[in-house]
This record gives sequence, C-alpha cells and structure tokens, in this order.
Amino acid sequence: MPRRGMLGFPTRVNLIENTYIALKNCGSSATNEEIYNHVVKQMSLSDDVLNVTRSDGAETKLQYELRWARTYLKKANVINNSSRGIWSISPSHKNIEQIIGSDIVSHVRGLATDSMQPVGNINADQVNNINFEQEEQQDENEVWRSELLSVLQNMGWFAFERLCMRLLRECGFVQVEVTRQTRDRGIDGYGKIRLHGLVSINVAFQCKRQQAKVTSEDIVNLRGALTAKMEKGVFITTSSYTRDAVAEASDPAKPGQIDLIDGEELIDLLLEHELGVKLNSVYKVDREFYNTI
Repeated sequence: MPRRGMLGFPTRVNLIENTYIALKNCGSSATNEEIYNHVVKQMSLSDDVLNVTRSDGAETKLQYELRWARTYLKKANVINNSSRGIWSISPSHKNIEQIIGSDIVSHVRGLATDSMQPVGNINADQVNNINFEQEEQQDENEVWRSELLSVLQNMGWFAFERLCMRLLRECGFVQVEVTRQTRDRGIDGYGKIRLHGLVSINVAFQCKRQQAKVTSEDIVNLRGALTAKMEKGVFITTSSYTRDAVAEASDPAKPGQIDLIDGEELIDLLLEHELGVKLNSVYKVDREFYNTI
C-alpha cells in the first residue's frame, strides 16, 4: 500500500517512485500530462485528492508535487527533459525497473553517499517528514513553465481570446474571428484550417482561462453549439480536463469531433511558435508580450 500524507494525500517520496514507474509504462518517455494520468491511475487517486488546490490557485497540489518529483529525479540524474517538456529516463537507468524514492531525496539533499544508500539513522519515514516548503530552486525548465502558466491564468478574458486567435493563426488557421462578447452558445470563435493546401475544415473554438478543470458539461456545450458547417471543435484551456470531459470529447458515437488542448500543451505550442517566450540561455517569459496583446 502506498504511504499517504496528511488527509490521504500521497507523499512526495511515493510520487517520485510512481513518476518513474509512469515513465517506464510509457516506454521510457512521456509528457507531463501522460505522467499525471498514469500516476493517478497507478495510485488510484480519488477526486478529493485530485481537486486539492494550492493557496495561489495556479495549479493543484498534485500538479505541484509532481513537478517536485520530476525535479528530484532530474537532479539525481535519473531522468532528463527537453525544452518542450518531454521527460525521458536517463541511459544509466534504462534497465532499472524501480527506484527507491527516499534514496532519491536523500541523494539530492546530500543525505546519502554516491551509491545513493541511506546514511546513518536516516530512513524513509524521516525523509517523508522533512519540511519540503523550504527547498532548493526547482529545475529552470519547470520554473519558466510555471511562471508562464501563472501569466496565462491572470490574463484578461478577451486578451486570452486574442492570444488564442494569434496562436491558431500561427498554427495555420485562416479566417479566424472571435464572437466578441456574445459568447455564442459556448463558442468563442471560428476559423478554417487547410490540410496540405487542398482540403479545408471549418473549426469552432472555445477557450477558457481558468484554474478549475474543464468538465464534461463544457464539452457537451461546445459540441451542441457546432453547426452543420462546423466539422470540428477545439477546446483550449489553461487548466486540464476531468476524466469525464476527456471521455466525452473522444466518444466516437457522438457527432462533432472535439480536440482538447490543456495548459501544458498550450505552453508547448506557445514555445514552438515563440509567442511570448524568449530563449536567454534558458527560456524566459516575456511578460510585456502578454500585457500588450
């Protein structure tokens, strides 16, 4: 049975171990979202745990703790990450099936030898009880992504819509327009994407700048707003989606295809198209871009 912290929340040591297992189950590489989904499934985490938020409201407690778990694994040279947030198991660990979370924490905090074995009387329970609120700086790649997510979630509604319009155009959409303040039945705007310069697809999009997860009701509303001329819907959010929302969007028995873009994927797209993200030896969030959009 996995150890649980206060109010049944999993300990960071447990999350370190399950992050590694998630990467193994994903073929040794995965996105943040894939890691999150696998950890939730592996640990059978309840909705009560998934919905615990931090005081700043920028992300859930689980998202925050999983960021720390990835940071510890990276500092211990167990995993690596690319600028686009793809995590992979280091070659030195490719044949290792499981790791011991308390050893990782001890190693990173200088409490263990180079062989990563606990020293003296330090054991897993003591590591679990360490006050993690006063920690060393997180991985730089994780920091700028967290900063950018906070910037996005604090933008004005219409500024965020304009950003989504700009992003869709950068992705190849044409004739992009928003419905302004009418909020037309859950649709924020329309666009057209041309595939290989031959086939055009009419797309309606909905964008939500929020911290709470998008629910299945939101997906139903977008699908219901699609007209006969709209072949596809795209939902963009700064947060993530509930399990029911993902199932609703991917249900092949229902008309109207809905593609989902969550906060992490949104950040990846902004990075790919260099919208408000600058490389200054490390990536730096351009706050002026978001203030003036």
